[in-house]
Amino acid sequence: QANSLTLNGMSAGAAAETRAAAAVVGNGQNISVTNAIALNSGTSAAAYSGIWSLGDQKINAGTLTIQGGAGASYGNFAEISHSGSGNQAINIYGGSVTLVAGTGTGTTTNNLVPPVCVSDPICSAQPVTGDWAGIYSAVGNQSLTFQTAGGELSITGGSGGNANKAYISNGGTGTQTIAGLPSITLTGGASGGNNYQSTDTFQHLLNNASIFSPLGAQTIQANSLTLNGMSAGAAAET
Repeated sequence: QANSLTLNGMSAGAAAETRAAAAVVGNGQNISVTNAIALNSGTSAAAYSGIWSLGDQKINAGTLTIQGGAGASYGNFAEISHSGSGNQAINIYGGSVTLVAGTGTGTTTNNLVPPVCVSDPICSAQPVTGDWAGIYSAVGNQSLTFQTAGGELSITGGSGGNANKAYISNGGTGTQTIAGLPSITLTGGASGGNNYQSTDTFQHLLNNASIFSPLGAQTIQANSLTLNGMSAGAAAET
């Protein structure tokens, strides 16, 4: 239990192989913070920020801010993710959850794309920045609940480069829930993007805004819902 919790990743000057991450990672984890949780990446390589559960995880906070980093790097994403086993539950008592990807200028062709893109030579050859922002569940149940009225959920992809998307996605067979009637805004990266269609007919490199649940249940209770697909060829889709 804490009044506030702030994690700051490293800044410029770190070695190229160093990760400037700010992360909360748990398996059987219970965190309770009265006011703000803030995760802020630095400006070194792979300056990502996020909350990742590998098993049961419960987090209570007043507000939650996840900020990706910047610099001449790629993979400056901001993410809430659940995988492994068990369930993830996040409760917000103050009002806002904000995920903002960074603005890295680096690219890679080695990772940060789904397996179908890796196996497609044209897709895998495209330079990827991977400054995305989103909420993802792979297994079990995942919930984000706003416990007070007037809550806001804002998810914004990074600017420049490809695959700077903003998303709420359930890739598992469990239930993904956003409750408490927040005002929700998803905005893809403001510039960049690539509308190449891979062999599975999906466009994995867009800077789009999406809500996606192909296998499991997905329940979203919102006061308002706005999706902005920003780059050329991008879409706002559910």
